[in-house]
Amino acid sequence: MFKIFQRSKTTEEDYSFLATDIHAHFIFGIDDGAPDMETAIELVKKMQQLGFSRLIGTPHIMAEVHRNSPETITPPLQQLQAHFKTSPPITGAAEYMLDENFMQVVRNDRLLPLFKNVVLVEQSYLQESRYLKQGLFEMQAKGYRPLLAHPERYNFYPIETTMWEELKDLNCLFQLNLLSLTDYYGPMVRKKALHLLKLGLYDYAGTDAHHLRHLQGLDMLRKDKKMMQRLVDYPFKNKDIRFDA
Repeated sequence: MFKIFQRSKTTEEDYSFLATDIHAHFIFGIDDGAPDMETAIELVKKMQQLGFSRLIGTPHIMAEVHRNSPETITPPLQQLQAHFKTSPPITGAAEYMLDENFMQVVRNDRLLPLFKNVVLVEQSYLQESRYLKQGLFEMQAKGYRPLLAHPERYNFYPIETTMWEELKDLNCLFQLNLLSLTDYYGPMVRKKALHLLKLGLYDYAGTDAHHLRHLQGLDMLRKDKKMMQRLVDYPFKNKDIRFDA
């Protein structure tokens, strides 16, 4: 199940090798990301400077905290699209907490995919969701493919665990938070991220940017030439995303 890939000869100076940032919180005023349009514009411009040529906004949807829906996400998204027009192209989806609200959304066919049928999901950082396996099963029964956000950040999973293989056997994709490769979230998260990277278990990478501090951290990461080379060499699927298919 582990992936084999060839080394590249050229180190990128930015994140343009990924092309698309599939996970960011710049759709303003509806979660813990950008609070207003001015901040959102600043975030989008900075992500573009970091080399991303396409951005997918993924506001949180979780019970009793961020009760978002297509109706709350669409208006601020359209304002940003109107401001930036086609540079960079901006689309919207969501990051779904695997909770009781998610189960209802799945059953009502109200999911917002990142692209095609791929849907971004997450868990609490403190304990595994009681809806994890049921949620993954039901969304796939509806024709969706689950993409688990930042598995390295779930504190209840140790570095060495059979859960990685169990999740992969459940047809679950993995998304790396790029900042996890620094000590921003702590040394244990970094170790876990490097472990999953070594095993070739990640499918996509994203910034998970909520504010400028996250992007400043990514600006520092790109100066680590050894790590950037490792990222360039890794077969992330971001660059293969097609929005017109």
